[in-house]
Amino acid sequence: MRIKIASPEKQDGVIECHEDGSFIIAEGQITIEQMAEELRIVRPNSATGLVNTVNSRPEFVLRSLEYVGWLVEWPEVAGAEVGDQSEEDEPGDFNVN
Repeated sequence: MRIKIASPEKQDGVIECHEDGSFIIAEGQITIEQMAEELRIVRPNSATGLVNTVNSRPEFVLRSLEYVGWLVEWPEVAGAEVGDQSEEDEPGDFNVN
């Protein structure tokens, strides 16, 4: 999977994520060192998926970069519904004993 990212300084690139949980910078001006420097200030939090190292799963690294001001173009989720929820999902009146 390829994900476009851009730093706050407007440098952009494409991250290529692999099935084994690793990633590489496939194209662009950004570097792993630049990403690592930006992540140094992040306080790790397992509940929110924030990390302060590039030696983590790509989704956590990208989430953390987003937290410090980077733009991440997340891919669409396959099978995701677009639009209003159906009426079946709306809360209704329920009898509670």
